[in-house]
Amino acid sequence: MSVKVFIRKYLWFIILLGVAIYLYFSHFSSGTINPSNRNFATTDTSKVTSITISNDSLELFINRTEKGWMLNNSFSTRTDAIRAILNVITRLEAGSPLPHSIADSLKSEIKAKGLKIEIYNDNKVAKSYTLLFTKKLNLGAVGILNGSRIAFTLHIPNFSGDVASLFVLDPDYWKSNKLFIADINQIASIDVEIPNKPEKSFSVSIDDNGIHLKASYFDKEIERFDTLAVGKFIVGLTGLTFEKYISKASKEERAAILLSQPDQIFTITLINRQKLLLKTYPIPVDEYRDEFGRTVKFDLNRLYISFNNDAIIAVATYVVFDPVLKDLSSFRVKN
Repeated sequence: MSVKVFIRKYLWFIILLGVAIYLYFSHFSSGTINPSNRNFATTDTSKVTSITISNDSLELFINRTEKGWMLNNSFSTRTDAIRAILNVITRLEAGSPLPHSIADSLKSEIKAKGLKIEIYNDNKVAKSYTLLFTKKLNLGAVGILNGSRIAFTLHIPNFSGDVASLFVLDPDYWKSNKLFIADINQIASIDVEIPNKPEKSFSVSIDDNGIHLKASYFDKEIERFDTLAVGKFIVGLTGLTFEKYISKASKEERAAILLSQPDQIFTITLINRQKLLLKTYPIPVDEYRDEFGRTVKFDLNRLYISFNNDAIIAVATYVVFDPVLKDLSSFRVKN
């Protein structure tokens, strides 16, 4: 078959193919798009010092510190949550540019309603973009880099869910259930006040000469005491955890806890003179009698705690807190 005959016979197909190629590159191809406009991924997370997630009404940031990753400079964070977000920002990929028919309207919606993500390296913005989940044309997650005019669909390889949902704006999601007191070598002293039984209050101090115990109410140094028991008490403070935050409680509920009399008040002074305050409170329950006929007014398994000037209010268990719920008599030398 000659070339002329071939062209006449398949001319319609050649024209149709040409139109299809034109439409593809006009509407969806990234071949003429500056690669920097689609570079959402963070290549080296070891240089990331902080990540900010915000919308028009809320903002939170997680930052790398000597204490580990912290939330809003106040709360220790969950290791798995940090590991997950670092994995997300390194694998985030741009797909196709938004179809021309909805590009302008959807870009406006992204900027107005989307989540803004800022990633910092050494306190300098290394990456900044806004993303949003949309049901329009079944596009799913879409986003735009700061300074770019082109928005893209976004995805993560081997992940079929909503990419935008992986950037969580709920502070409680990030918070660890570990109370970050301090390492043992950072603690200078621990004062424990017991309001109901002040004569059993005590103070522990640590210096180059060892551990010292004092009866606070009597302002008297205790010469002979169980140093092993005091050591376990100090170690116990560094490993405390709790069950759940009650940050979503009403103002009245929080006030009812904080205005009640605590069972114990721990003032931990660090060697840098920073003071940490931990309080424990009983949890009231409907009064009942146990199997021995004793009246029970408080939960026997759980307690309220407040920490860091009441920034953390949570429910903890007596099982976890038992190593530190001590009084002066707990360190008496047993004959």
